[in-house]
Amino acid sequence: MVTPRTTCTTPAPLRRDPTRDALYRVGPVRVAVQTDHPPALAHLGDFYCHADTGLPWWLVRGTLAEPPPGMRRDPGGAGYRADERERVLHIAARRPAVLQRALRQAVREVMLAHCETRRHVMIHAAAVRRRDLLLVFAGTAGAGKTTLAVDAVVRHGFDYVADDHLILYRDDQENGGGLVATGLPTTIPVGIGTYLGMEDVLPPPWDARGVNLDSYRGWPAETHRALRGRVHYTFASFGQPHPLVVTFGRGRVRVVVVQPERAARLGPLVEGGTAADLQRLLATGWVASPLVHPVRLPYVRRTPLEVQADGQDVLGSLCARARMLRWAHTGRVGRLLTALGEPLA
Repeated sequence: MVTPRTTCTTPAPLRRDPTRDALYRVGPVRVAVQTDHPPALAHLGDFYCHADTGLPWWLVRGTLAEPPPGMRRDPGGAGYRADERERVLHIAARRPAVLQRALRQAVREVMLAHCETRRHVMIHAAAVRRRDLLLVFAGTAGAGKTTLAVDAVVRHGFDYVADDHLILYRDDQENGGGLVATGLPTTIPVGIGTYLGMEDVLPPPWDARGVNLDSYRGWPAETHRALRGRVHYTFASFGQPHPLVVTFGRGRVRVVVVQPERAARLGPLVEGGTAADLQRLLATGWVASPLVHPVRLPYVRRTPLEVQADGQDVLGSLCARARMLRWAHTGRVGRLLTALGEPLA
């Protein structure tokens, strides 16, 4: 296992057939995909932006066929083999849905492998950007991060940067040692109650996950919080390119530790917050789970202690750069913007 090089020695594949070849811009890197199953590229287009130029860090080749002998199997049943010298990841699966999922995960893994070379940290926080303002909503599960981020996007003109998995790293090469923020390109799970409360401004879900939304219409609003179902969006659902990459230049950064007002121990919007508050929100379990993040690429991963140490460094820099706040919210960002002296749109 070796740490991947930071440049790719192989050129981007010739895009002779746009239904079979694609180049994606995934956060800070580019990933090429070739497949004999054209619907897979349409699926990937829901998650990643096409790139017109640039060299890929890795090429991912997907084949709709039974995995040949010698391929390893991921937890979803797809076969894979990584050619480190040529920097090509081969994936095969007999079922279209399995191949599409494996290709999507593989493209995401290339992005994370690159971020690993920058010793990134991931925290449980949503982030949105509007002009020179970056809002970070940090909190534990159920704190309302997604609700606030979606509200900021659909009602106040923000761009989605991250939903629950905010990636931060120090970019010595491109940003003079400054911080860079981006998001993990996964689906965005929106609770039924949040959806019903914003239905007039939300686009249709990318995947309703079998939830019959009609059956909940007409329920009293106070009962929505108890509903456990989720509908799923992608960042493209909101008409936005993704993943966005935000450098911490001269813009303003507001890190808000959030908690729903009904469970408030924080009180109203107050100044305060430390790197230790964010350190407790380090997301280390997600990438350690082979079920949600199968590892197919040969790269060195840090130990938990190394991640904790990098977290102290990166999150300390974030707190030094940002205005730190605590807020007990009701799911609407407008109150926060007003308190901060920001326009509502």
